[in-house]
Amino acid sequence: MTGILDMRATGVGRTGPRTALWDPARPPKSRPPPPQEPRRTGATARASASTSAPRAAPPAPRAAPSREQQPGRQQSRRSLILSAPGLAILAPLLPPAAPPAAAAPGGRLPTPAEQAAIESALSAALPRGRSPAALRILFHDAGTFRTADGRGGLNGSVRFELGRPENAGLKKIVRTLDDALGRLEGTAAAGKVSFADMVALGAAFAVRVCGGPAIPVRIGRRDAAAADPEGRLPAETLSAAELKGVFAAQGFDTRELVLLSGSHTIGGKGFGGPTDFDNAYFRVLLDKPWLRPG
Repeated sequence: MTGILDMRATGVGRTGPRTALWDPARPPKSRPPPPQEPRRTGATARASASTSAPRAAPPAPRAAPSREQQPGRQQSRRSLILSAPGLAILAPLLPPAAPPAAAAPGGRLPTPAEQAAIESALSAALPRGRSPAALRILFHDAGTFRTADGRGGLNGSVRFELGRPENAGLKKIVRTLDDALGRLEGTAAAGKVSFADMVALGAAFAVRVCGGPAIPVRIGRRDAAAADPEGRLPAETLSAAELKGVFAAQGFDTRELVLLSGSHTIGGKGFGGPTDFDNAYFRVLLDKPWLRPG
């Protein structure tokens, strides 16, 4: 116990001598009191105040700098982005401004009177049993389009291409559509609908009578005066890669290729009833029957 007290008094520890925390043999040093200013009397204070120079008015308070303006403070990301230098830096990374809305596609929707005349003509000329052919001729007329040269497309040229192998069996539906076109004479739609328009109108009519959606169709297409280039429709023997290439040349991606192939749900390809608009084609795809043995 005595040893511990001696260590505290002399400041000797394990690391050597140090200043003592308390030494009873040395009295504490006394500090001199601070100098005091002599007390002024009332008269002296008044005289001093009258002879001293007038004090300048205090400066007007300055507005506190914002967080971004304070020296030594880093600008926030939001203020940096919204500043002119920030926008200049980010300009190459920002998406381009949206272009103005594109003009409406060519043609127009039929008036109510014209639509009524078209419905009457198609109802009389196009029975439900001929709906698969009406849908098929639409693709065979439009499928000649190519993005590379802009030629082909839905222009009624299929009338001049009936001798091609891929168009076998379309002569009857051409006569049916010509019949529907003739029934417009004397109606509000007379002279307003081309043969190319009737191909599109007949396909939409076929989809609806088979249980599919009502599809608005514009009119105003110009009929071609000659056949489109040959060899542009895909053959049934093409591989998947070749089919993708043909549809890509028409402006369609793989997803759209699969979607358009679903039109085979109408017709005699074995996907559901030939005149039933349903998703039997896609159910078969999901079932993947080609993977089954045998």
